[in-house]
Amino acid sequence: MSEADILAWCVPLALAAVSGVFLVLGVTVPGGVSWGVAYALVAIGYATAIFPGGDYGVAKAILEDSLFLFAMAAMARGLSQRFHRPPHDFAALAMIALTLLIAGLALVLHDSVPAEVAAVQTGCAAFALFAAAQMRGALQKPINRALFALALLLAANLMAQNFIFLVDPSPHLTTADWRQSSWAFFFQLGGIAFGLLFAFTALIAIGLDAVERYRVSSETDLLSGLLNRRGFELQLRAATERRGAEGALVLIDVDHFKAVNDRNGHAAGDMVIAGLGALLGLFADRLGFAGRMGGEEFAIFVEGADTSAGAAKALEIREALKGVAWPLPLDGIQITASFGVAAARPGESFEAAYRRADDRLYQAKQAGRDCVIAAETAIVVTRPPDEAETISRVA
Repeated sequence: MSEADILAWCVPLALAAVSGVFLVLGVTVPGGVSWGVAYALVAIGYATAIFPGGDYGVAKAILEDSLFLFAMAAMARGLSQRFHRPPHDFAALAMIALTLLIAGLALVLHDSVPAEVAAVQTGCAAFALFAAAQMRGALQKPINRALFALALLLAANLMAQNFIFLVDPSPHLTTADWRQSSWAFFFQLGGIAFGLLFAFTALIAIGLDAVERYRVSSETDLLSGLLNRRGFELQLRAATERRGAEGALVLIDVDHFKAVNDRNGHAAGDMVIAGLGALLGLFADRLGFAGRMGGEEFAIFVEGADTSAGAAKALEIREALKGVAWPLPLDGIQITASFGVAAARPGESFEAAYRRADDRLYQAKQAGRDCVIAAETAIVVTRPPDEAETISRVA
């Protein structure tokens, strides 16, 4: 085997190695298996291109075209999976079939490599544009914008190559002399460069996703599904200290939670924590964000609300909690909670806002539980909200 042959085989072997990496990562990474398949197909395609076509030049060309088209389809499918979009497999198969039909006619009827290459590269460009379209609405992260730019760049590059190739005045190319042409080297070099660049970018994206998952898991309470104390504190600091947002901080403590545990078992207590977490999650989607501060204590930040508005939202949560129909072993038992509300001011520390809300929560417990107390007004609720008794109190 000559040095040239060794160098030629380095490309498919390197692509096969990239394929293996993606296939291993694909066990846990959305799109990883599809990308692994894509690079495996490209590796086979480049390996096939090393051998001369001989009497089977047309069949070999169509085989290579098929491999590259299916590879592009798999690449686009992987991006669809990453962004949780439908892959449209039937449309992809139809595009491949149409492209191969045009390429086959160009070779069989006219023995025209330029027409065949232009058809295949147009099909590949279509898959690149489809991949870019699948990323719409998900370009907030820089790495996603990089993947989007790569897809558009590939499509533009393929179409530019088509234009230059078709207007080139060089002698007519056939399948017999295509392998030795400078155009074949140029196109293969471009394909390899893009393949390695995409692999590098995709691996960075996978790494950043892993870091993000670790961050989220470190800031998420598994039982309630809400932020844990650390995550809630970080978000509140970001809102008030860095963004200058104002709002109401509502602390929530489940009434008689120890008694619920003692009488009905820890599974019942877990059910209350998970149920209240789900309820607060629904409110947080509309209002701001919520977290479990530890034990049976929760918090929700109502962005843009003053103390009175925060107290009103706390009353809504209180009524919603009292209306929950709990399954066994809590069926027929009404779970209530006490609420303390304080303003979270722009530029204020988390500790200061939390301390005021915690003072109000303590007052709510002292006032008989199942009530909402705000920083300047205690709203002691023993009847429905429209009949609530409001008692003025010094903050």
